[in-house]
Amino acid sequence: MSRSVNGKTAKLIRRYATHLGTSPRKLRQQWNRMQNSQRAIQRKMMQEEVGVTWPDLISQWRTSHGLVLKQAADILQVSVETFKNWEYDRHEPSRPTQDEIRRRMAEHAK
Repeated sequence: MSRSVNGKTAKLIRRYATHLGTSPRKLRQQWNRMQNSQRAIQRKMMQEEVGVTWPDLISQWRTSHGLVLKQAADILQVSVETFKNWEYDRHEPSRPTQDEIRRRMAEHAK
């Protein structure tokens, strides 16, 4: 099972996998592939909407201002680990958080 699955969720996955005639591991792998596909679709939509993906946007902002990760994270009021996760496309902030980050980026550019 995944590291983030609690006991109740693991039980549901086992029950559903049995119902489908597959293993819990395969079911979890299918779920992860679907989640990755959804993320890819969201990135594509953002790229079409804004013209650039979130990781590209913050990476370009950081490098264009000559900032190291710690400086960029401090300006955006997030941890270095969070900023790295965004920049390396491990996680993406919610839309309201993205709007707030864009506002802080614009304030820093002034």
